[in-house]
Amino acid sequence: MVGGAACPDHAWERALELAWDAFCAGTTPVGAVVIDAAGAIVTEGRGRRYEPAGPPGQLAGTHVAHAELNALAQLSADRHYEGHALLTTLEPCGMCHGAAIQASVGSLAYAGADPYGGTGHLDFGIPQARNRPLRITGPLRDERGRLAELLHIVFLRQRPAGPHVLAAQQSALPAQSARAAQPATLRLFTDLSATRGPSTPPPRGPPLSPLAHLSPSTSLTEHVSHRARLSPSTSLTESAPAARPPRWSNLSRRTDHFSPARTKRHTSGYTTRPAQTWMQRVRPVGSLRPM
Repeated sequence: MVGGAACPDHAWERALELAWDAFCAGTTPVGAVVIDAAGAIVTEGRGRRYEPAGPPGQLAGTHVAHAELNALAQLSADRHYEGHALLTTLEPCGMCHGAAIQASVGSLAYAGADPYGGTGHLDFGIPQARNRPLRITGPLRDERGRLAELLHIVFLRQRPAGPHVLAAQQSALPAQSARAAQPATLRLFTDLSATRGPSTPPPRGPPLSPLAHLSPSTSLTEHVSHRARLSPSTSLTESAPAARPPRWSNLSRRTDHFSPARTKRHTSGYTTRPAQTWMQRVRPVGSLRPM
């Protein structure tokens, strides 16, 4: 059984790509994948709460159109999935937590904490939950977890969410809330998501990163990684180097990264990334360090 930080990097990368895809579509930025015992991606889904429609078999346009449900709903009912794991970019709500038990997956791992709606420590205390033990791990204590939290809080501020929702984030995640409140952070996410709206036709060939349409010198995660090292009171615009744009190193590249010689296709049909993941490439340059 695979869980938490031990899960394959390509699976976490795909979940974060789906979360960014949802953010660009103007809906709750959460991505989820189900992996088997070997680490292969079996199903995937993302939040579609504020989208009018989704792919066949996917919930959309409803308050229950969560990423975890859209991933779990693709598992057939002809077997149990004790050796499978659900990976989600955000701590699951009670509905998705219960759905993971109902779907019989053996473990659940989440990248970022959600202090308002998260139920990672909830014990249902019912016979079904005891009969189907669900191992839960999270959050990730690295840039993946902090990026997932930051993306969620930026989205909450943009909609905007109610003050009680933001108050819970500020109380439990003060550093990420401070980052999200900075005008330059909001501009960064808004500008990058505007270049890839939901109406953009999907590219042909293997699935690309949500940012693969950008020039190789542009990177969402490295923009955030560089700026997140600053204190909340520091101006992001003033402190960012003006002459040197950040390198493309966080997610998949349009060229090189998806060349046939460097990719491997699982029998499930999802394309994985090469051995060197974007998290490994971004660490030498900068990371989302706690303040």
